[in-house]
Amino acid sequence: MRLEYDLEIRDLSCGIVRDGLGMDIGDGWREIAVDAIGRLVEVSHGRVEVEKVGEKWGLLDIRPGVRGLDIDTIRAVFDIASQARSRSADICELCGRFGEIRRAGWHRVRCDDCEA
Repeated sequence: MRLEYDLEIRDLSCGIVRDGLGMDIGDGWREIAVDAIGRLVEVSHGRVEVEKVGEKWGLLDIRPGVRGLDIDTIRAVFDIASQARSRSADICELCGRFGEIRRAGWHRVRCDDCEA
C-alpha cells in the first residue's frame, strides 16, 4: 500500500491502528479498509485495537482486538471485519477493479489486467 494511503487510514483510525502496525494490502483494497476502520471506530467508540490489516487466503484480513468490550460490541466488530473480508473477494487487491480469486500458487484477488 502506498504510504499516503497508509497514513490516511491511520489518521482516520482515531488511534485504533497502532503505530508500527504494517498494512500489508494493495492499493485496490484501500476503500474497503478505510470504510471498515471508520466503522470499527464508530461501533467501539475507539476502544477496539486493530491487530492486523493484511491478506489471508487471498482476502482482506482485518483482525480486531476486543478485550474489555461487551458482547454486542464484539459481535458488531467481528461483523464489520467479516463484511470487509467478503467485499474483498471480488475487488482486485492491486487496482480496485472487479477481480476474482486466483489460485495459481498463492491465493489472491486479481482482475484480468493485473493478473496478466
